[in-house]
Amino acid sequence: MIPSRIASLLLAATLAVSFAACGDDDNSTPTSPTPSVTEVFTGTLTVNGGVTHAFRVSGSGPVKVTITSLTPAARLGFSLGNSTSGSNTGCSAVVSNDFALAGDSLSGTASAAVTLCTRIYDTGYLGESVAYELTVTHP
Repeated sequence: MIPSRIASLLLAATLAVSFAACGDDDNSTPTSPTPSVTEVFTGTLTVNGGVTHAFRVSGSGPVKVTITSLTPAARLGFSLGNSTSGSNTGCSAVVSNDFALAGDSLSGTASAAVTLCTRIYDTGYLGESVAYELTVTHP
């Protein structure tokens, strides 16, 4: 049998090691996620037309564009890409859907602060002008 003094020292040493292992010695600075921004774009798409909306992302992170509504219901094209002009005049599509309906989404990832764009356009299915709402979430 172990004398009680040695058993007490072993118990104290075990507890000291256990508590040391539970400590948080990580002194690194935690990274904060880039806050998410929601933008809503509305307008009217005419037969054979197209409309571009540019938006600025503040850093890296997920980007999602959703066709929130189309009135009247319609099938059309929409894309998500890089703004070629920094404004609403040019959009180089990275991902697109030429058969989109209300509720459809496109997603991508921004790798840095940049101006991106979304474009909605007639792919030959419109018989009349369509009022639309696009919702964009991004960093």
